[in-house]
Amino acid sequence: MHALEGELARTIKSLTRIKSEHVHFVLPECELFRRERKDFSASIVLSVRDELSSGEVRAIQYLVAAAI
Repeated sequence: MHALEGELARTIKSLTRIKSEHVHFVLPECELFRRERKDFSASIVLSVRDELSSGEVRAIQYLVAAAI
């Protein structure tokens, strides 16, 4: 999981307006006798140089959603 977080962070960092980033995945607890399945989630913290365009925000959202 850490490798995927790092790869995603490097991809996001490649955008020109991103100064720094932090990516963290949250894995659901595994319970043996439960039928409901909880989904993965992710937390992304960005430090940016200028305001991101709506297209850049959507691209980051899509990238993270596809990764998890």
